[in-house]
Amino acid sequence: MGFLIFAYRKLTLKRDINQKSFRQMQLSMEKQQLDSQINMMQQSTAAQQDMAQQVMGDMSNMLYASSQMSIFGANQGVAAAEQNYKDALKSANGDNNNDNVRKAQEQFEGAKTSADRTRFATMGMFQGEQQKLMMMNQQVNSVFAAQDKARLQALKTKENRIDTEMASLESQLKLENAEYDSVEKAESEEAKKGAPKFGLG
Repeated sequence: MGFLIFAYRKLTLKRDINQKSFRQMQLSMEKQQLDSQINMMQQSTAAQQDMAQQVMGDMSNMLYASSQMSIFGANQGVAAAEQNYKDALKSANGDNNNDNVRKAQEQFEGAKTSADRTRFATMGMFQGEQQKLMMMNQQVNSVFAAQDKARLQALKTKENRIDTEMASLESQLKLENAEYDSVEKAESEEAKKGAPKFGLG
């Protein structure tokens, strides 16, 4: 009778051990998938941030090019007015009181003043737009960081649950394997006791 009890217990333990080992394998695969998800998410976020940085950089370059064109146009106006003034002086043989010379000088001075205003306004506008771009960049990074934090937290929670279950299974398997060995030994001893004895008594 004792042999049958040990045999049944051994069978039950073997079934439990197999089930827990299979569950361990499932959890290990889940954890690998989680690690893959985390890596893919981080790569995706990095790619999105790179793309956002590229867009911001392109916009900044366009703003700079536009501001430089405005300044270049103003400088060209000054250069043309200056050349006109020099030509008027030459025609008037250096006579500053000549009407054409005075008019050309006024135009030259006006062009310089206008160019200074254009340069000041353009640089102010450029700096203002640059600050806006920087703020947009910070906001974009904050959004990505918040999304990452939320998604990572969810994945980490799942990973912690898997780790806890795996640790519990490991502990249970250790105990059941030890009991299995003990029951197998007891079953063997019981089988020896119950074996028929031949020979003279």
